[in-house]
Amino acid sequence: MDAISPPDPLAELEQLIPQPVRLTLAGEQIEMTPLRIGQIPAFARALQPLRTSLPDTHSDIDIALLMIDNGEALLAAAAIAVARPRAWIDSLLPDEFIALAEQIIVVNSDFFTRRVLPQVQRTTQRVANLARAGQTSPST
Repeated sequence: MDAISPPDPLAELEQLIPQPVRLTLAGEQIEMTPLRIGQIPAFARALQPLRTSLPDTHSDIDIALLMIDNGEALLAAAAIAVARPRAWIDSLLPDEFIALAEQIIVVNSDFFTRRVLPQVQRTTQRVANLARAGQTSPST
């Protein structure tokens, strides 16, 4: 009979707190983490020209096509996402940039689907419940 092992607290912590993704580009190791709240406005503005070009899922994103149509926006967004100067992004080789862009998408899509989206859904549900409670209370 197999013994049930207790949950690993470190594994659980890693689920709650995303660990950095390490990537070596242009001879430099960078640690990528999900966007911080202070980065999101500039990142979203940088991606504004791409909004009609982005597919529904991150697995369908064609970085090369996005570079052709909206290269400047993509480069600016990447610089914001990894907190590196735009000149550093510009110095990357094409294959390095594609690897970087892929990791930006993966790190942030996972973060948004596991942490942000559930929180938004919980908040939306609370607001809906409050609104329903307000509608059913007697008026004065």
